[in-house]
Amino acid sequence: MHADTRVSVPRGTMQAEASEFLRAPRSIVTVLRDTVTSGTRRAPVTKGVRMTPPTRPAPMLTIDALGRKCPIPIIMLAERIREVPIGATVAVLADDPAAQTDIPAWCMMKSQEFVVETALPRGWAFLVRRTY
Repeated sequence: MHADTRVSVPRGTMQAEASEFLRAPRSIVTVLRDTVTSGTRRAPVTKGVRMTPPTRPAPMLTIDALGRKCPIPIIMLAERIREVPIGATVAVLADDPAAQTDIPAWCMMKSQEFVVETALPRGWAFLVRRTY
């Protein structure tokens, strides 16, 4: 079985981030090949793969939307993202489960880069990089 993958890298991606990303597929492919040849259908993809996430810059702005229901976290992000320069990041703290889909969707619609979601003791932190 052969497959191709096309990857687009957003503007502002650092060389170290790109290098880390390029190392990951080899490990993942090895695990997937082992899974297919062993006949196991649902093996965890991370088994045997040690990946360290690339270093992420600290956000220049943190928006505290804890305790607020969606779409308020999105509205707060849309109002304040222009306070940071292009290439800088904004953290949005939210505890409404809808934010887990709404913030990445907003980023896609507005051509901003959704960087990562991190679980917090209460809710999540969403990191968004301003692209324009």
